[in-house]
Amino acid sequence: MRLQTRLRSAMFTLPHALRLRAEGYVASFCHRVQLLRLRVEGWSAKRRGRRRVMATACWRFPIYSQTFVYQELTQLLANGFDLRFLYARLDSRDYLPSQFSCLWRARRQLIFQPVVCQDDYAYFQKRIPEKIDRLVKRLADASGMPPEELRRHRHFLQAFTFTRMVEAYQPNYLHSYFFYEGTLFTFVASYLLDIPRGVSCYADHMLKDYDLKLVALHLEECRLVIATSQRIKHELLSLVPYVDPERILVKPNAINAAHFPLICPQEPDDSRRYRLVSVCRIEPKKGLMSLVDAVRILRDRNIQVEWHHLGTVDESSVNHDLRRKLQRLIKHLKINDVVHPEGR
Repeated sequence: MRLQTRLRSAMFTLPHALRLRAEGYVASFCHRVQLLRLRVEGWSAKRRGRRRVMATACWRFPIYSQTFVYQELTQLLANGFDLRFLYARLDSRDYLPSQFSCLWRARRQLIFQPVVCQDDYAYFQKRIPEKIDRLVKRLADASGMPPEELRRHRHFLQAFTFTRMVEAYQPNYLHSYFFYEGTLFTFVASYLLDIPRGVSCYADHMLKDYDLKLVALHLEECRLVIATSQRIKHELLSLVPYVDPERILVKPNAINAAHFPLICPQEPDDSRRYRLVSVCRIEPKKGLMSLVDAVRILRDRNIQVEWHHLGTVDESSVNHDLRRKLQRLIKHLKINDVVHPEGR
């Protein structure tokens, strides 16, 4: 990562066309260094008899709201697994709480420069062309995307760079979170390299927001599916009723109650308000527009409430739009005096 940054800085003064070519060379070199490093680490872990897991979640790492992901991964390390966590873009370490600092050492960067992805696709196309043809057919059939369009899709090509990283490390198991590009990557790697995989499911299986989501295909192919509630397990089975329900493990996101002393709540007196608290990112699936309506309904019924919201938007433009809509709705309903956005 540091080497790549220094080389890019050195190329900044080059003419544009030459700089693009040089960036491709630098990216390919850094990718080869990563592959070599993972080969050595995988060989060392295997020699020590440690089970190896490779995981991925989202494009960026760390993400301050993903404590549930980092809790699971930290427990793998605590229980003796050798873990490597793959990401594409590094964010501030401040977004990673101190109890998850071991994951900072387990991270490895995916270099998704187009020339790298094309080279990795060509590498596997030369070695196992028939298997890639079968892979394309499965993905095309599941998505409805024409095969040639699929072969040009950037996430499909990036999956081969992910697969090169997996091949170098030779893990015993692959794991991903949500049904976005990370789970597509693990599907391709699992299919091409015959490595078992699993996925942790939250709520995005109900959203039609990604052209290669392929929830049914992932549920068919995963050895292990972790549902974070019984409701989510029922929803997944309704999508693919023929999947063995024993492969779907219910593991709620837990809170250690020992950290919080028991406090018996009391009804506020007439001069005080009920205090409502919500904790989540500002994004559509969290239902905050409905919560604004609920506060308004309580006010209309002369129930005195105040609402404190902990959390903010991530870098999605959709979420910034939602924050503006929330602010306009709060102003329109004239409840500004009882709504308190506390931020992160």
